[in-house]
Amino acid sequence: MITSQHPPLLQQFRSFYFQNNFTNFEEAIERFAIFGGISGVPDHHMPLLPLIKMHILDRYEHYHRQMTSMTLSDSIYHSLLTGIALGDGRVHSAYKRARIASDIGDAALRYLCESGMIRQIHSAIESVEPKLYFNVPFVRFWFAFVSPIFKGIREGDYAEFEVHYLNRKQEFTEWVFKQLCMELIRESFKDDPIVEIGHYWNHDVEIDSIAKTRSGKTIATTCKYTHAKIRKNELSKLQQQCHMAHISVDTFVMVSKRGFSNEVKALKSRNLRLFSIKSFKNLVATEEEKNTIKKHNTL
Repeated sequence: MITSQHPPLLQQFRSFYFQNNFTNFEEAIERFAIFGGISGVPDHHMPLLPLIKMHILDRYEHYHRQMTSMTLSDSIYHSLLTGIALGDGRVHSAYKRARIASDIGDAALRYLCESGMIRQIHSAIESVEPKLYFNVPFVRFWFAFVSPIFKGIREGDYAEFEVHYLNRKQEFTEWVFKQLCMELIRESFKDDPIVEIGHYWNHDVEIDSIAKTRSGKTIATTCKYTHAKIRKNELSKLQQQCHMAHISVDTFVMVSKRGFSNEVKALKSRNLRLFSIKSFKNLVATEEEKNTIKKHNTL
């Protein structure tokens, strides 16, 4: 059952990770981006597309009823949610994708935020237009890939869905990956705790996260969810972005799904921290906490 009451994303991920007994963090993140927030434990040993078809597409009517109960079956809300799910999160681009005027969009957005489906996030440091984020990964998945082509899915034709999803899979999963990366940064700087962290953007620059520590140090992070190792040019790009944004950085952080080139590894220091997909083990609970979670979820 999906409700407007939802725990923080990290808590959702931890619960999802342990309930499904994952050992592979890449697989856990990929599937959390789709199934995060819905009840029932998907068999993660199954290939991804058959799993989506069995647990979501074949149960279209079930989830459709839940979604429409939250959106009041309002077509404007549905269009705006799809605009947010498929866009860059900026308010004006979501309105443009949804093909709605700003006054109508503002009213719809107020409802979606009040209902708990969407939240507004403001740029770290800068006073610019906020971005819109889904609170539950599955709701984002639904309005990105199911709702826009519901007619075929309702009739049991999943061909268009498969093409649509595979074309955007990496970009879609990267959004959740970057959100979890910020939680990873929080967990990884315990000696000088993070007191503030967030995505940074202005009209010219976008940085995956900027963080401030208790001692006043600034940490800038880039996150790459690609099939290639991160090379030195990505560090140079991050440094240039911070320079353009007039942000003085004490520590640069790079997070990569596929690791780093030898050239980047050689630069690792107190001022350059490197995290791979294996580093996400820091996000999950201890074995003692894991056993407690399992015990409480046993009927």
